Order: sequence, then structure tokens, then C-alpha cells
Amino acid sequence: MKASSTGLPDVSFSLTDGSSVATAPPLIASAGVVSAGLSSPPVTTLALNGIATVFGDKFAPPDTARQVGKADLVNGAIPTSLAGACVIFGTQLAPILGVYPGQINLQVPQVPAGQVLLQVVTQCGTAQAEVSNTQMVIVQAAAPEFFYFVHNSNGKNPIAAINATTKENVDGPGLISGSTFTPAKPGDLLTLFATGFGATAPAFDPGVLPGGAAQVTAPVSIMFGGIKLAAPDILYVGVTQKAGLYQVNLRVPAGISDGDQSVTITIGGISSPVGAFITVKK
Repeated sequence: MKASSTGLPDVSFSLTDGSSVATAPPLIASAGVVSAGLSSPPVTTLALNGIATVFGDKFAPPDTARQVGKADLVNGAIPTSLAGACVIFGTQLAPILGVYPGQINLQVPQVPAGQVLLQVVTQCGTAQAEVSNTQMVIVQAAAPEFFYFVHNSNGKNPIAAINATTKENVDGPGLISGSTFTPAKPGDLLTLFATGFGATAPAFDPGVLPGGAAQVTAPVSIMFGGIKLAAPDILYVGVTQKAGLYQVNLRVPAGISDGDQSVTITIGGISSPVGAFITVKK
């Protein structure tokens, strides 16, 4: 492997006639690093320990669709290399959650807040390693974002949520063919899934699977359909048992109107994207 005039490695292999053909290194798309909720417009500032997605090309062989599994864990933690790919934030390797030819899902490692250079490496740890272009990203303490059942072009998306009592998916009927959805109603207890909530107590290092509850340490406020939730209606804001995945347990406020009601969460003064909603029907 040698450096090319672009500063990227020039990896080649020999043919039987002695000539060689250069293979293209992985490529991170322009503005291709975003928070994994995939809001529209995207959340481009990442949170420590949050889940992020890198879009690009040549991250893995065609038809690769590899998600981290129990057998991939290293000393019980998410690996920093999966399907031959790794991602470097400055000098820190990120825990890898999924690898596809044009996409890598990862957990943001513990790096100093601020700007950091990110690169993708394929055939990581081998003599044939190929390094991508660099992408500058901003990492901060929190960058809250909900996950969604579907993504709509207008940016108004149904939050991935379940009724904590019935375990039913929460939204209007028929949202996804073959799945059952039921609107929320006042007084229901819901669990909403998200990422980017930041530090918790107790703390968990990137890649570590939380073994129990751990609440977010920064101040939290929630607006639901224009109503600011009272503290007793916010039951839990913290980690799940999956690395980088957070949840909100809340009570649907009394007096809320029927319809698609916007929900935003603010953590440490930073708010989640507008457009996220829960469907309510009395």
C-alpha cells in the first residue's frame, strides 16, 4: 500500500501479465455523516455515545448486509471492526453496529467535544487496508433525536413508540402493512425510542451494553402537542440495554387534542428536531 497524489492509499493487485489495477478506496459522501434517526433535514451534529450513520460507497463488498450480533461481541462489548470495516474519529475507533456497501451505523466514541475528523477504513487491520477521504464532524454532549417508524419527505415523521402497557405500536392504523398500530390516548403510558441523549448516571463507555437503568444527567423538558409535561408525567429518560439507544417513558397529557401531535425533547438546552409526532385519538 502506498500513498497516492491525493493523500489516500493507492492499493493495487497484480494481474497474470504483470500489470496492475488500482482499487478505489472507500468514499464518504459529502455531508454523509448524520445522526441515525435520519430526520429531514438531518441532524449533522453528533452526540457522545449516540448512534450515527455514515453514507458513502465501497464500505463493503456488494450485497453485504451485516449487523452486529452476539457472536461479534468482544469481551461483551460492541466491536470496533465489523465485516472488515472500522471508523476512526480522530484517533478513536468507533463501535460498529452495522455495515452495508453504502452505509455504516456506529456509536460515537468518547472524543473531546468539538470538531473531529472522521475516516472509514476497509480491510481494517490488514496490510490491504484502504482509507477513505476525511469528513469533519461536530461532536457535542447531546444531540437528541427520535427514531421513526417511517420517514416522510415533508419531515413529519411518526416516532417509534409503543404503549408501555399493551406493547402495541403507537400510531394511526395502517401505517405499515402487516403491522398493528393503535393511536395513543390521554393517560396512556408510552415508551419512545431515540438517540443522542448524552451522559447518564451510572455512565457507560461506548460499546458497552447497559446492564440496567441509567438516567440522563442533563436537565430534560418535553413538549407534547404544545403542552409542557409536568415532572410526574416524565417517568424515565435514559438508556436501554442496547448501546447508544435511549428511551423516554412518559404519560400522555390530559386535555390533549386528537391528531398528529408534535413531540420535542430538550436535553441540556438542545432540542430534538421538529416534525416528530405521536398520533392521539380519544
